[in-house]
Amino acid sequence: MKKTLRILCTLLLLASAGDMFALQTTFMFNKKNGVVNTYGAQYKGEAVKAQTSAPPEYCYTTDVVWTSDDNNITLTGYNYFYRYYKSNYKLSLCGPSGGLKDGTSGYVTVKAPDGYLITDLTIGGTTSSMKIEQSGTGTTSGGTTAQVALNWAGFSQDVTIEWSGTSNSYVSVDSIVVTYGKAYDIEITSAGYATLYYSDLDLMVPNDVKAITYKDVNDGVVEESKTYSSRKIIPAGEAVVLKGDEGKYQFVNIETESEPDENNILMGTDEDTETVGPDETKKYLFYKLSQDANETAGSVGFYWGANGGGAFTNAAHRAYLPVEREQAAGAKKFLFSDEGLTDGIQTVQTATAVENDAVYTLSGVRVSGSQLPAGIYIKNGKKFINK
Repeated sequence: MKKTLRILCTLLLLASAGDMFALQTTFMFNKKNGVVNTYGAQYKGEAVKAQTSAPPEYCYTTDVVWTSDDNNITLTGYNYFYRYYKSNYKLSLCGPSGGLKDGTSGYVTVKAPDGYLITDLTIGGTTSSMKIEQSGTGTTSGGTTAQVALNWAGFSQDVTIEWSGTSNSYVSVDSIVVTYGKAYDIEITSAGYATLYYSDLDLMVPNDVKAITYKDVNDGVVEESKTYSSRKIIPAGEAVVLKGDEGKYQFVNIETESEPDENNILMGTDEDTETVGPDETKKYLFYKLSQDANETAGSVGFYWGANGGGAFTNAAHRAYLPVEREQAAGAKKFLFSDEGLTDGIQTVQTATAVENDAVYTLSGVRVSGSQLPAGIYIKNGKKFINK
């Protein structure tokens, strides 16, 4: 998917980009008084040269490609030229006398290699009263000459910076800094959930997805611990449940210094591996993400992955839930919220032809109706609280 940033006259927008550690490439055009790196760019079969004439001899079109020193990022564009002006090298926009007039326009496209996504882009330069527009907002910058800084944040293999003139102004780009990372495809099912685990990768959460850890099981429910929202980074070794609309999403490897949630009870594997518990001296029941047999709405949760809750083969880069056998108390499932509990209990009750006065835990285990511990129970298809 290509993203476009538009540059117009009169205003300046600054959008923050957030702290992170990632692959980063810098195109630096404004080296002073010395040999400048033209990043292998050629025009009409010759190496690109800094031009001093106004208007310039050459206005570059899309056959000019600038390639980063690491050979990963490319720049292509239209209606700009490479300029040496006042002891500085810059990319400048073509126009009368090196400036912009009504109807003048151009662009530069920044592109990451296949399988990678750009997450942040910073453009630095100088302009005479210019607007950089993103999401319909902006802030003003006074003076006839102002420094330009645009920090774009998103997820895209291509990002295009467009400019157009409405007055006799100019634009000169000193530098373009590109932050990017390798993308990993994860599918969320029609139920709206998936699990994810990488022991050695920090992954940035894409738009419209939440990644959730869990800290305990109680009364048939897994209790949430921490949520990673869009553009937050899941630390390596963190097993999570993903929640979002059905579809394929790309998680970008962006390193972080953050540590995994110490309260998280989910575990995961990098390969197809038999499940184990966190403490080899204890016995566990093992659960995997699933729905009930009828795929009932609201029934998503963790269910036995094998008969009797025994160990099962967990798929590569997926998470599972180990629960100590004593704490699990034979429960076949743990759901995500109260919303789906009634459906799950009703299924159990129908299957076992319950008596009218029978009492069940929220996980569907029948218990004695006398001297119940404090908690939430089901009787006659309705929940009640025993204090």
